[in-house]
Amino acid sequence: MNDMGSRLVIEGTGKGQFTPDQAITRAEFAAIVVRGLGLGLSQAATPFSDVKTTDWYNSAINTAYAYQLINDEAAMYLLPRMI
Repeated sequence: MNDMGSRLVIEGTGKGQFTPDQAITRAEFAAIVVRGLGLGLSQAATPFSDVKTTDWYNSAINTAYAYQLINDEAAMYLLPRMI
């Protein structure tokens, strides 16, 4: 955890809190995977209508989609806040 935190792969949940026992959302998981793989963030569009350009996880989702880490093109929704 310390190593991943020092490399900014994982971050706290806000206000200086780190909650390793808390479940994570699909968006948080995508962000962790993208950071862990060291992928450059992509601004390319995704087919998911529930991922807005203003969402904090937009670039992580776009990057995961661009690298085919998320590849369900038939789905209109990613449900990024789902645990």
